[in-house]
Amino acid sequence: MHTRYPNLMSPLKIGPLTMRNRIEGAPMGFSDMLRTGEFCKENIAMYQAFAKGGAAIVTVGETTVHAKTGRAHDRTTPLDDRDILPSLLEVSDAVKQHGAIPSIELIHPGHWANPRYTTGSTIYSASAGTHHRYGQVYEAAEMDEDVIEEVVESFGQAAYMGKIGGFEMCMIHGAHGWLISQFLSPQENRRKDRFGGSLENRARLPLMIIDRIRRWCGPDFPIEFRMSGKESADGEEELRESAEFARMIDGKVDLIHVSVSSFAKKDTVPRMFPTMFLPHGCNADISAYIKSHVKTPVVTVGRIGYPEQMEEIIASGRADVVAMVRGLMADPELPRKAREGREDEIVTCLRCNTCLSETFVSLLPYASRAMKCAVNPTCGREFQARLWEKPRRSYKVLIAGGGPGGMQAAITAAGRGHDVVLCEKSPHLGGALATSSHIPFKADVVRYRDSLVTRLGRSGVKVKLDTAVDPHLISVLKPDVLIAAIGAVSAPCRVKGSGLPHVMKVEDVYLREDCIGQNVVIIGGGMSGVEEGLSLAMKGRSVTVVEMLDDVARDANFRAREALMQELEKYPNLVCMTGANASEITGDAVLVERSGTTAELAADTVIIAVGRVPLNKEAESLRELVPDFAITGDCRRVGKIIDAVRGGYSAAMNIY
Repeated sequence: MHTRYPNLMSPLKIGPLTMRNRIEGAPMGFSDMLRTGEFCKENIAMYQAFAKGGAAIVTVGETTVHAKTGRAHDRTTPLDDRDILPSLLEVSDAVKQHGAIPSIELIHPGHWANPRYTTGSTIYSASAGTHHRYGQVYEAAEMDEDVIEEVVESFGQAAYMGKIGGFEMCMIHGAHGWLISQFLSPQENRRKDRFGGSLENRARLPLMIIDRIRRWCGPDFPIEFRMSGKESADGEEELRESAEFARMIDGKVDLIHVSVSSFAKKDTVPRMFPTMFLPHGCNADISAYIKSHVKTPVVTVGRIGYPEQMEEIIASGRADVVAMVRGLMADPELPRKAREGREDEIVTCLRCNTCLSETFVSLLPYASRAMKCAVNPTCGREFQARLWEKPRRSYKVLIAGGGPGGMQAAITAAGRGHDVVLCEKSPHLGGALATSSHIPFKADVVRYRDSLVTRLGRSGVKVKLDTAVDPHLISVLKPDVLIAAIGAVSAPCRVKGSGLPHVMKVEDVYLREDCIGQNVVIIGGGMSGVEEGLSLAMKGRSVTVVEMLDDVARDANFRAREALMQELEKYPNLVCMTGANASEITGDAVLVERSGTTAELAADTVIIAVGRVPLNKEAESLRELVPDFAITGDCRRVGKIIDAVRGGYSAAMNIY
């Protein structure tokens, strides 16, 4: 096999099927599907992109098996409704067209069901209890045996609906605090009957479900079982019991998919959707422990995105298959690029959780529902991307600015056949991305920048560094189109003493880190200031972040902020002082006014993080010098990486 990743790219037999490699598209649901639970064209196109990009299994996520008692969201695929069949066939066919195995995830949320969306009047769990969910308080009833039988049968029928809908395997979701997990958990399951007490009794429900699916679908329909190796932060006893449960299902299912955490354990939810603060492959050792107890192939999931890491996990025997979904959203062609030795072109997932924050409608009713990715401009609009008109001819395109927006614009324009020149006034590419190079938990951002530079270099774009775009350059190059992506500069700091030698801008820290003292005050508690403070606290500095508003990092997305705030709690040497104004910087302190009093904070280094101002006027001054002009990125309006990337892509696509 001519590949750098022989283990990752080796086939694996599961039942009658053969995985073409060891990469599984983990289950992913959509909140922008139709109200009926049918998939829209964009949903189908995304699953198809995963298959086309080379994933061996593509899993449709979060389907409803029993609408009467088990819907957590208002838009989930109802497998107990026969009218869903045409939509299932359309999705499964789109996946199979490109050689991947379509799988479908079966879920019952138990007491996580939302009373607004269930068709029955009762919410059930393993045991009765009061729950605070979705902005309301409600009672969950203990499932009696008649309801248990009804739900077990619904799993069998749902799997069969998936099978006749063209899916070639299914995944039983027994993790993350959903119904099956509620039965397995000794904390949640307080029953005194044959479904409670011993592990053998608590495991009775999932074993019944596996058996019922086999009855409905036969022995040649592979079953994958998703379990939480542990739910708590320590959870060593949970892990041992999980291994015992894995032995119970060993040989009864075709894949054992090991995840971590429960929605009921807020401190471990970041392990469910691993953030930038967790190591790559953070759950692989847990998968390895489960694998050591079973013969069934084991799947690991959790911050997996680098081919060399995937190869090591499989080669070392910690898992047989690696699963991911955010990595495929960032770059659906990740498996293909790895197989072809183009891993340096893989668009790296930043673990920023923009995707989850935009679509997590159960926790954020005001979320956009739109599927988005910070680094993939076509994510969530794959079908729409096919409809762009082809250029009538090749144009000469000049890009001003080598940040993420400018590079994305250049790569996209060159890919459409245009003659592209990119000019960057500094000696390096990357723009604001470069300022993250010293932050330990931002390694994915650096790798993303490097992939942009690599793809730019192979795209045919002519790159000119140390070159600003001005009227003279435009008169020499005579472009047909100019895309301005020149970025932003730091907002002026009006605090007295901000010009002193020990004061620096937050974007300059990566250049002057050796100059930073032990006692640091950061003026400005937006995400950039707080992340810089956290980075310095991790390195042993004493840091105080001064923020005039009543909270910090308010510009971060929901999931990123949740993880960031949990991380801040680990460092007592980092203090966030909110509702405070810095009034003066002296040679060794910062004077801060708060609640009518003035405090003096010792500071041998002061970092200014009060925001940025777009270079809009400078960009607009070039508009009349070219036949066609577009402005994008921070010079249009200061935003996040996603705004720059999507804006650069759209500006280039509009050249036709």
